[in-house]
Amino acid sequence: MGRGAADTGCGEPDEELQRVRSPERGSTARDLVATVAEGTPEAITAWLRRTTDAWPAIRPIIRLGRDAAVIEPDLADLVERWMEEAVGDIEDGLTLAGRFEPHQRHFRGVLAMAQLDYVAQNWDRVDWKLTDDQMLDELSAGWVSLLT
Repeated sequence: MGRGAADTGCGEPDEELQRVRSPERGSTARDLVATVAEGTPEAITAWLRRTTDAWPAIRPIIRLGRDAAVIEPDLADLVERWMEEAVGDIEDGLTLAGRFEPHQRHFRGVLAMAQLDYVAQNWDRVDWKLTDDQMLDELSAGWVSLLT
């Protein structure tokens, strides 16, 4: 799962995060919307695997955004906007699938992204006594529980 040397170069955030512009919410990851709408454990695990493989490229972007917010208050919500866009993608996928009540969809996306973000920010700094595949299995189980 991409635990090799991290790419320290930071491309465009939407490009690295595999997002496209959306007039409704800024940007969207269509594959995340489709994955959540499909709602199978296999689709969710495959999306998470692709995402974890990209962590070495994505993590520096997220870190820069969070670190820059300390120096430049106007950037304080940059990472939160990225997170909210992903939460919106999850909500859109749940809406397309007709799963859960409308008032539940956004919050389930918040919970799923909180899991993913925490693991992504700490996967190479903490020994959770799991292999990469075990970590992915546990993360996938959490997402499946929240989104299906």
